[in-house]
Amino acid sequence: VIRHPAPGTKEMDWSGLAVFRLYEVHLSSQRCKIIPVNTLVDRSLFLSGDRCLSVSARDLPTLSSNSIYFNLPFDPIVLHSLGTGLSERLAESCKIHDGKDRIRPSVRPFTMADHLMTYCHTPEWV
Repeated sequence: VIRHPAPGTKEMDWSGLAVFRLYEVHLSSQRCKIIPVNTLVDRSLFLSGDRCLSVSARDLPTLSSNSIYFNLPFDPIVLHSLGTGLSERLAESCKIHDGKDRIRPSVRPFTMADHLMTYCHTPEWV
């Protein structure tokens, strides 16, 4: 997966719409093959700076299929639909800290997407 800035953005600012390019990598041949992919079908992909995870949205119905979940510096989870090309901040009104200090107690119901994104974003473990 390669994440690009939104068209017309001069810097790598992920607060706007992100554009994703997906590739399938075949390592079994003598030469590595990289094939563009347009869909994740029934999969959900969780991306972070140090880990990624692909899970079946069919087996976890609270997740959106054919979607990429990622985080921004001040947004814990953003959902990007490959089908529509639209992004949505899932926890905009549920922030528990401002990046430096806790601003409210951690009382929100944590979803499967929250837990999987935390697994991919190891600084959250500290």
